[in-house]
Amino acid sequence: MRPKSALRPTRLPFPWFSPLAAAAIVVVTSACAGESKPNIVLIVSDDQGYADYSSRGTGQVDTPHLDRLETQSRVFNSFYVEPACAPTRASLLTGRSFIRTGVWSVHFGGDYIGLGETLLPQVLASAGYVTGHIGKWHSGKTPGYLPHERGFGSAVITTMHDHWQNAMAVNEAPRRLADAEYYGPRPDAGWNVDRVNTEAARFLAEHRDRPFFLQVAYVEPHAPWEASEELRAKYKARGQSDRFASLNALIEQMDRSIGRLLADLDRLGLAENTVVLFLSDNGYVHHNVGRFAGELDEHEIAQRNPRHLRGQKGTIYEGGILSPLYVRWPSHIKPGATGFLSHVTDLLPTLADLGRVPAANLPGRLDGRSLVPALLDPAATQPDRIVFGSAMRVPARGRKQSPPLAAGRDLDAERTRLDYQEAHLYARDPRFKLVKGARNQLELFDLRDDPSESHDVSARFPADKQRLEVALRSWFASVLEEPLPFASPTYLIGRSPAGVLLFNGAWKLTGDFRGNELWALSSSATQAGSSVEWHVRVERPGAYTVWLQADIAGADRRVALQAGTQRIDAALSPGSLHQLGRIEIGADVQRVTFTLVNPGSDSKPGIADLWNVVLEPVMDSH
Repeated sequence: MRPKSALRPTRLPFPWFSPLAAAAIVVVTSACAGESKPNIVLIVSDDQGYADYSSRGTGQVDTPHLDRLETQSRVFNSFYVEPACAPTRASLLTGRSFIRTGVWSVHFGGDYIGLGETLLPQVLASAGYVTGHIGKWHSGKTPGYLPHERGFGSAVITTMHDHWQNAMAVNEAPRRLADAEYYGPRPDAGWNVDRVNTEAARFLAEHRDRPFFLQVAYVEPHAPWEASEELRAKYKARGQSDRFASLNALIEQMDRSIGRLLADLDRLGLAENTVVLFLSDNGYVHHNVGRFAGELDEHEIAQRNPRHLRGQKGTIYEGGILSPLYVRWPSHIKPGATGFLSHVTDLLPTLADLGRVPAANLPGRLDGRSLVPALLDPAATQPDRIVFGSAMRVPARGRKQSPPLAAGRDLDAERTRLDYQEAHLYARDPRFKLVKGARNQLELFDLRDDPSESHDVSARFPADKQRLEVALRSWFASVLEEPLPFASPTYLIGRSPAGVLLFNGAWKLTGDFRGNELWALSSSATQAGSSVEWHVRVERPGAYTVWLQADIAGADRRVALQAGTQRIDAALSPGSLHQLGRIEIGADVQRVTFTLVNPGSDSKPGIADLWNVVLEPVMDSH
């Protein structure tokens, strides 16, 4: 192990950060002298509210395994995540605010971590860790952005919302049902939680003899709330509605899976030297889709929210961004609760410290700071700090929604319109939280006395309001200096057997292409000349067979695909999978454009739902 004098603290971006990170490394070095590096298991749940636990709720759900983990852990009760799935994962994996990293949404191309970012598994791998990912990814959907290409030595990737028959894939993107015609039917998979346990047990057994980092990212309890009939019947017997019983059954089903994962650590003799972390990626969602679709009623919501936290997923109020963080390391971390102000960006520097990663291997600019002082010293004092956050979309001048999902979307131009006055942001210190809404509306909350954010105390504490707003403006200005805010992803052509261009990740739209809140880009493209344009990087120039996934209801449709100076035109027949032909793509191509040339002469839409273009290399040309 390197001598203490060779260890340097994580380099942090703002001068008001305290030097505790440097002291933390000394603490870790002393505590771990002569020991092997700890293993790390990071567990992330999906859309689990702050009180969706039997230890924190009103008896509405049973989570005995998470409750037991809580009693064995250092528990951070003032731990902040981001307002939705992809943003939290970006902040966790980079140690930087998601809005800096290329992520700005959960779809529409806003869920891609930029390729220039250094990710947590890369940091830990540089210090000798074996790394693995199991479960939901949501940090890039196409080749070049998948976990096994971003530092994880192995990855079992799930689709994002399926609890039953989840189309898991090993070291490749999982295949949606809509892809069945191209890829073939997916195999019988059973319950997602059971497959997670099988894959986790395999990883632990294979790598038990060297330090490992395993990220287990559940899709539970994200809607649709589908769970085993056995557990649903249990909660129905308590008088719960079908909808509420399904949610709580799904949470308990995940809890049982976490219990099996922890039991595997015990069985393999790994628990004592394994740091286990648990968090949710964002706050409550009270609306279900699919079976038993609809809203929970007021009584059910009250049972989930006994602290009366304001807001839910997608907001920057407490109900959307507050999650407990559990950290267990037997014989090193003393269990107990702390109100230590902390943020999901803190996890990268914290785990780097625990894994004794050389400072030279860390990203140069982090928003997070190490929590090791609070982990290893129950008497550690709260440093003076401010954490910042943003809603997913930052409105631009003249836009109700930014980036727009309809024609006129041009992300390169849109980035010049980002407007602090319209942004939804917050700044939180150990006592106060400033929330900035549209049109520069400011609210100040004293969370020490008002955790439900019910009373604006701006008039009582004007100096604190001004102090936090100055800091917030400075932070937002630093975000806009980054190269990636609101950038569209650069799709890689030639990285894998098939390059994929997602329609909802387009850089530029013209005509009447219009986005929706799910996957497809358009439900009624009718105008000739309407086009979609992507940024691309060609890693293997040559000939490609072009496939289009789009629902075509009528005849006489014609489309074109252009890459640089090369163009192919094709006629489409009714169906959802279409082979357009071959195209030569040169190494210098940076943009690919798809155009609806002729929408047809009947009354049906020229193109209904658009999904993606698949570029399959012609092997003898590469």
